[in-house]
Amino acid sequence: MIARRLSLRILALLCAPVLALALWSAAADAATYVPAGSFGSAGSGDGQFSGPSGVAVDQATGDVYVIDTGNYRVEKFDAHGNFIAAWGWGVADGKAQSEVCTSGCQVGLPGTGAGQFSGPVAIAVDNSGGRSKGDVYVADAANDVVEKFDSAGGYLSSIADFGSCCGPYVVKPDVEGVATDLHGNVWVYDNGTSTKYEKGKKEEVGVLDEFDDTGAMLHSVYLQLGGEAIPAFTIDSSGNVYLEDLGVVLEHGYVRKYTSTGEFVGLLEESKTRIRGAALGADLASNMLFAAGEGFVGVYDSESFLPTSQLS
Repeated sequence: MIARRLSLRILALLCAPVLALALWSAAADAATYVPAGSFGSAGSGDGQFSGPSGVAVDQATGDVYVIDTGNYRVEKFDAHGNFIAAWGWGVADGKAQSEVCTSGCQVGLPGTGAGQFSGPVAIAVDNSGGRSKGDVYVADAANDVVEKFDSAGGYLSSIADFGSCCGPYVVKPDVEGVATDLHGNVWVYDNGTSTKYEKGKKEEVGVLDEFDDTGAMLHSVYLQLGGEAIPAFTIDSSGNVYLEDLGVVLEHGYVRKYTSTGEFVGLLEESKTRIRGAALGADLASNMLFAAGEGFVGVYDSESFLPTSQLS
């Protein structure tokens, strides 16, 4: 299950016309963004990628962090796309330890050690301005862990205790997404791995676990899904959750909105036909939602979500 979902995520990115990280600017239509430039290329050298599967921005510095899944490392760039550093086990000299390199970087060594990656799929930066400001969180789907680093790539800690809430659910940790909120709390998504039994019927749900910046569990939120979610989710400044759901049939994708307590709000108006993205992001200042689709990035406000019933 983990391997299939990880493959789907990487495939969505590799199928793009150019293996590069795009920079976006507004087009004539104010609700649609088009590429204004790009950086990166295929490979394992400095600033190169093998299956990039996540990106995050430090709003204070403009620095960009990219999950380089196939090379088992994180890469850091400035706001103009210039390579700054990479980190992961063995990236500097091949030694079995957590390392940071600024030139001559190598493919990382996969594994389960502290600060080591086996299947990194998502990344988030703490932009709250709190005590963990600028720290970076990496979700590893293969190791079922979220690792915390400082902005220079130094390993700080890990979160590995997920889904520890009560209720009629069977929880099997399957970490596939991470986000931070305006308060510096960390939200971790367990993709479709909890099951509710009601009158003998099995119901797939998603699980969001909220932690403070020390890794202490705050609470779990259960989200009813219409199909199989992919680990594209984000949190706005009000604590609302936006999640991409593949729907009952894979040719349709939906962006769903929930409250911070897991109450379903509605579906994105355009999502039935346009959204098949591998990424979602929310502007914490304006609460505008950015959704990457097939060849475009759409920008939406809260009124774009239609109050509607759950899809089954």
